[in-house]
Amino acid sequence: MQRFLETHPQLLIQLLTTGRGAFVLPKVRLGSEYEADFLIAYEASGGLVWCAVELESPRAKVFTKKGDPSPILYHALRQISDWREWFSRNRDYAERPRKLRGLGLTDIDPELPGLIIIGRGSDIDKEETLRRRRLTRDNRVQIETYDWLLAQARKRTEGRQTEIVRVANDITKWHEIASLVEGSVGGPVIEVLLTNIEPGDTKDVGWVPADTISANTPLTRQPA
Repeated sequence: MQRFLETHPQLLIQLLTTGRGAFVLPKVRLGSEYEADFLIAYEASGGLVWCAVELESPRAKVFTKKGDPSPILYHALRQISDWREWFSRNRDYAERPRKLRGLGLTDIDPELPGLIIIGRGSDIDKEETLRRRRLTRDNRVQIETYDWLLAQARKRTEGRQTEIVRVANDITKWHEIASLVEGSVGGPVIEVLLTNIEPGDTKDVGWVPADTISANTPLTRQPA
């Protein structure tokens, strides 16, 4: 699952609140003590907002037969707690730019929210869902299954398909209007934000700055 999500980081980005941009960092070493499976972030008005992600096996049980958190879930919760403690002790090093031998985790908050992805949804009944919600509140860690991750991806795909149809209709209408009037007609523009690209690296992926685009040109930007 680690390798799969590294190859398809959009599955993790989809979990973030919509911001100006999103980033996914796999296997982040936290000193010699820890390694976070993923750190994901989005750009908000106040800076980057980070979330720590811990992956467990899809085969892992979330709760025991007695209804207690499983040892694997306890371990995952402890991992995120340990990462927070590490960030609290090493915040300056974590935020320091990489060129200055830091981790480059700008705006990292030691009390960042956590996300654990573990097990399958079919293994969790109504009572266990309530227990999971209590654990989420008590630990500030969202606990979800891989079925939930898949469901989020399906919703996103359906939403994108609907948006693609809307944009296609808008462009068709633009062509119809442009053929009936004299002079230029501003075209519809939809912007899909770049994902998983470090600031300053856009020149290497063929990104076209908005100020170089003619207002008369219909355009759909695609994520690089």
